[in-house]
Amino acid sequence: MSCPRVLLHRTIRHKLLSPRFSVPANASRLMYSCTHSAMHKRTLSTHRNLHEKSTVAHGEWMKPVPVSYNKRDSILYSLGIGSDDLEYVFEHHPAFSIFPTYPLVLGFKGDSSDVVGFPSKAMEVWDDVFKGFPPLPPGSLLDAERRYELLKPLPVDGGDFLLYSRLKCLLDKRKFGSIEMEFKLMDKESKHEYARFVSGTAAVGLKGFEPFGETSFESVVRPDRPADSIVKDRVADNQAHIYRLSGDYNTLHIDPEVAKNVGFDQPILHGLCTLGFAVRAVLKTYCDNDSSKFKTVRVRWSAPVFPGDVLETRMWVMDSSESDASNSATRVQFEVVAADRDNSRVISSAYVDYHSS
Repeated sequence: MSCPRVLLHRTIRHKLLSPRFSVPANASRLMYSCTHSAMHKRTLSTHRNLHEKSTVAHGEWMKPVPVSYNKRDSILYSLGIGSDDLEYVFEHHPAFSIFPTYPLVLGFKGDSSDVVGFPSKAMEVWDDVFKGFPPLPPGSLLDAERRYELLKPLPVDGGDFLLYSRLKCLLDKRKFGSIEMEFKLMDKESKHEYARFVSGTAAVGLKGFEPFGETSFESVVRPDRPADSIVKDRVADNQAHIYRLSGDYNTLHIDPEVAKNVGFDQPILHGLCTLGFAVRAVLKTYCDNDSSKFKTVRVRWSAPVFPGDVLETRMWVMDSSESDASNSATRVQFEVVAADRDNSRVISSAYVDYHSS
């Protein structure tokens, strides 16, 4: 059975064309390149054993990247994902905490508290994985999926950490190669592990290689019933301007000329920012906005989000017979649609698991 990601580059022009935004037929090949532009310099070509040419063996943890954050960084991230909740944006609030998905930006930010380039120094790990391979054309690498698990509550005062990464699997999906990288965040001194996540990237046109490993992304079937809860959020006109200050300075999200060059009428929102909007909706609706209840999020990006969009997060609470969440967790499946653009689905195959006991 072919993975639904095969359909990514087929469906965008059918879903997104509207009087408000014109998206050319080739835009889908460019849309998700924002997260992995560092890979455009050195990436993959057709080769039966291409992973053997990498300087890093698949499954082997690479040299860690130093990363860090402070209270100001975490507050800025919360503002970047649209939060106005004092427990995430006011350092003197008695329940002040770090929004649980914050570590997802550390791979961009690294250990700098200043503006960094793009690709940033922290993103150079991709060069080590794929060193020696000729490049695919820009836009051939599509950021497709994430699975993220928070293992320990994040220290509210911040600190110094190490971000480890490894090439987890490389799968042949016929029209593209599916590349999965796994990351783990560990305290620099104690070596306690705080978070672990997997990124899934589709390399369009990559084929003819020897696959290895197994995917971390299970199939998620949308419930065949009305949503149990719906939360609407408007994306502020300057939302991407704020979010980028957390470390992802790709100019696709702020420079109108860059956006036009890849086929968009205006800059698009960061995919991980959209993820943050959705997780906020779930925490507010089912967890009393308590970050300590968060356990896992899994998403697939289906289409871009634009400034001014009205996002509708549709949620379904799953019982134990409908999910494989652990006994101590409750699963909330969700999807996100652009309600003012004919309900175009922007996130699908998604869920949050939260601690229910």
